[in-house]
Amino acid sequence: MSRVSSHPPRRTSSEEPATAGALLIPRLLDARTAAESGRWAEAFDGFTTVDTERQLSAEDLDRLAWAALFTGHAEVCAEARQRAFAGFVQQHDDRGAGFAALNLAMSHFGRGAPVVGAGWLEHAERYLGDDTDCEQHGWLLWARCILAAEGGADAQSALDAAEGLVSAGRRLASADVEALAQLLKAQLLIRTGQVAEGSRTLDQVMALAVGGCLGPFATSWVYCGTISTCSSAGDYERAWQWTEEVGRCSTRSGLSDFPGDCRLHRAELLRLHGDWSEAESEAARVCDELGSWHVGHVGTAYYELGELSLRKGDLDAADVAFKEAEQRGCAPEPGLTTLRLMRGETEAAAAAIREVLANAADDGCRRARLLPVAVEVALARNDVPWAEALLAELATLTETYPSPVQQARAAHAAGLVALAIGDAAGACDQLSSATQLWEAAKAPYDSAKTRVARAAAELERGHRDTHAVQLEAALATFERLGATLDVRRTAALLGRPARTARVSRALMFTDLERSTNLLASVGDDAWIELLRWHDAALRQLFERYHGAEIHQKGGGDGFFVAFTDAAAALDCAVAIQHRLRDRPDQRILVRVGVHWSEVLHADGDFSGRGVHEAARISSLADGGEILTSVATLEAASRHYPLKEVRRVELRGLPGDVEVASVDAAAIPTTERSERA
Repeated sequence: MSRVSSHPPRRTSSEEPATAGALLIPRLLDARTAAESGRWAEAFDGFTTVDTERQLSAEDLDRLAWAALFTGHAEVCAEARQRAFAGFVQQHDDRGAGFAALNLAMSHFGRGAPVVGAGWLEHAERYLGDDTDCEQHGWLLWARCILAAEGGADAQSALDAAEGLVSAGRRLASADVEALAQLLKAQLLIRTGQVAEGSRTLDQVMALAVGGCLGPFATSWVYCGTISTCSSAGDYERAWQWTEEVGRCSTRSGLSDFPGDCRLHRAELLRLHGDWSEAESEAARVCDELGSWHVGHVGTAYYELGELSLRKGDLDAADVAFKEAEQRGCAPEPGLTTLRLMRGETEAAAAAIREVLANAADDGCRRARLLPVAVEVALARNDVPWAEALLAELATLTETYPSPVQQARAAHAAGLVALAIGDAAGACDQLSSATQLWEAAKAPYDSAKTRVARAAAELERGHRDTHAVQLEAALATFERLGATLDVRRTAALLGRPARTARVSRALMFTDLERSTNLLASVGDDAWIELLRWHDAALRQLFERYHGAEIHQKGGGDGFFVAFTDAAAALDCAVAIQHRLRDRPDQRILVRVGVHWSEVLHADGDFSGRGVHEAARISSLADGGEILTSVATLEAASRHYPLKEVRRVELRGLPGDVEVASVDAAAIPTTERSERA
């Protein structure tokens, strides 16, 4: 029996195609080599090309499934796994068949099809349950532990199972199984309040992942699990440091290309740090890339879009996004309660938060995240005793989960309660401490919200100058971030109109497609040089077509640009695609989205629904494509050849929009020059 692990299986001489066409043999060998090296896009293209001409072996179908997994082709992965399972069964390869069945089971559980998942799990048990001396049995044990933990097993039983899995991984000499067992153990420790030990274990496992010591699936699962656990505990500093390390080490760790769950966690961190446009783009792409892959991740991505809409002041969009999250099994809290508070629906907010807290009675980590909003609800109802009781529990939980962000949440809540009971001096002390903690965590929006609360406390003390200073600082931050509702409210507290203007602009978002794949294939030095060329080339075209660069994405592989003329924006987009196609040594694929809309303009930045829409349109484009709203075409002064026109849903926003793909190749270079 062959040995199938979390790594794509290596080629053996018995797999060589004896009757394949002469051209297919090199393609197949190249695809196998690419899979062994983690060049998943290349492997996927190679295997799918060969698969159209000849029947792939079970081993090659297994390799195709891994390549499809790590390039986001969910349906291709599932089909290849099913065909691989059938092939292994025909070959009487029980380990191969059992592992294929196990992977199918876990993917169906993730997609929200537990009945189908249970069927495949029965096959995995049949082929692997008694074969206790193989690595695949270790993976079966891991699946059992995961399903038990998610199914509500008590914490101690789950911890005991995780410890047993660690021992099994060591006995089987499987670094992947042992690492995943340690990850599960760390998550359970943190969930039960043993944060210091759990965090140390997380760091140990993540070091193996970024060091390239684990297989690609285990690596991606460890990253996802670590960041989500840190976020749940409010330990965003640990999450951000590991995310930065992943970006630095992606070429050797195997983290350079796997489905968009990593984007999901990065989106949450970007939201915290105030990079909302990029956070929105990442979350929207998760909805598209994982739509049929993992229901839970997509639900969480919609929740992120809802949180972003809340901060931007688009309450209707937040409502839509939270409903989408709930439909996918993600409890949209505390965001939904915050939305109800912002709409003045105090009693509905109170009923909702009471129910959510009751459902999280034994989950201290989750309660620590919910309680600060619950305190705000209690104070909105003028229920000070309830607020004080909530605050007491929050203080206790913050001692258990003492991250800077959790401490900031608790200090902010304590300041609000102190202000409500007439202790303005105590409120100022707590809110000042919260502001410092938020700023240390690089959380500008939360810091600004705390400054507004402190301004109220300073006014109670008669410190009008300090009151104004705090409001001015908060207003500047809200304007920079594009928090439109907070801008209006804070400006009103200062007694002046908001410094914003409604203007119409063509908004362009660009993004390098699969930039991490490209980084992995060319190496760090060539990547840096490639990015320099990309940035210089695009900026030259922005200038030529009179576009104003608003900002560059944090990873350096995309731009947000505004144009006063719709035709100029489309001409620039066409010129970008021609310039990139003319580069002889390296094919760069950039997705470009353009949308003409009315937006709010303040201090050189733009905000409002139109920015949301432009970011979503860009996320729907393919590499090398120009996707534009029909509104942009209607606002332009000339005709553009189109490939197709269709209506699309913009993730997390109400309604849909008509978009078109501009056929850049159909516009000759000479005509493009005349337009410029």
